[in-house]
Amino acid sequence: MALVITRATRAELDLCLHVRRRVFIEEQGVSESLDLDGFDGAAIHVLARRDGEPVGTLRLRRCGSRAKIERVAVLAPLRAEGIGRAMMDFVHRLARHEGLEALELHAQVPVIGFYIRLGYRAYGPVFLDANIEHRAMRLEL
Repeated sequence: MALVITRATRAELDLCLHVRRRVFIEEQGVSESLDLDGFDGAAIHVLARRDGEPVGTLRLRRCGSRAKIERVAVLAPLRAEGIGRAMMDFVHRLARHEGLEALELHAQVPVIGFYIRLGYRAYGPVFLDANIEHRAMRLEL
C-alpha cells in the first residue's frame, strides 16, 4: 500500500481537517472550537495519503527561527504503521530546508516516547490541554 506525504495545498486543507475531526473531535472528545483555533490559515499543513485516501496530518506554525508542530493526527486503525514517523521525517526535512533552528510541540503524555525516539527532549511539567495531559518538547535542528 502506497504512502505519500506532501505539503497540503489550500484546496487540500479540508482533507487535513477531516482527519483531525475524526481523531481529535470524534475519538478524543476535543471541542471543535479548540481544534479550529484560527491558526490554520497561516500554517503549513502536511497530509499523509495511503492509496490516495487521507490518513494523517499535522500543521507547522513558524515563530521566528523556530516552529511549532501541532495537530499531529493519524487515523486510529492505521497507528503503529509508520505514518506518524513518515510525517515527522517529512516535516523535519521541510524545517531544515526553511532554515529553522528548532521545532517545538506539545505531546500527549501517552506518545511522549514516540517523540523521544525522534530526538525530541521533554521539558517542563505535565499540563492539561483540552482535558488531555501534555508535555512540552523540543528538537534542535
